Amino acid sequence: MQIIINNPNKGGHPFHLHGHTFWVVGGGPGNFDEIRDTPSLFRNGVRRDTTRVNPQSWMAIRYSTNNPGPWLLHCHINWHLHSGLAAVLIEAPEIMRSFSSAWIPDEAKRICEAGNIAIGI
Repeated sequence: MQIIINNPNKGGHPFHLHGHTFWVVGGGPGNFDEIRDTPSLFRNGVRRDTTRVNPQSWMAIRYSTNNPGPWLLHCHINWHLHSGLAAVLIEAPEIMRSFSSAWIPDEAKRICEAGNIAIGI
C-alpha cells in the first residue's frame, strides 16, 4: 500500500502508523504531483514507524498489508490528533469479518452498528 501525505501547513507533522512499520519512499516541496513526482519515488526506502512530514511538502510511505485490522495513521502532536489529523486504515476487512467479536470494545461495536457495519460472527 502506498500513501501520499500532503502537508500544506507551515509546521511539520510527525506521522505514525499503528500495526506496521513502513518505508519512506519519497518526499518533496509543495503538494505531490503524480506526473512530476512518481518517477522520483524510491523502490526501497528507509524503514520507520513514525516520520516527519516537513512544512509545505509531501511524503510518500509504503507498507505491506499483512496485518488485518483497523490501524490508526495519525499526527503524533497530541492536539493535532484531537483536532482530527488522523485516519483509520481498515486492512483486510474480509478476514476481519471472521474474527470473534469478543475482543472488540463495546464502544467500537456501537460505532459499527451506527454505521451499519458488520463486525463479525
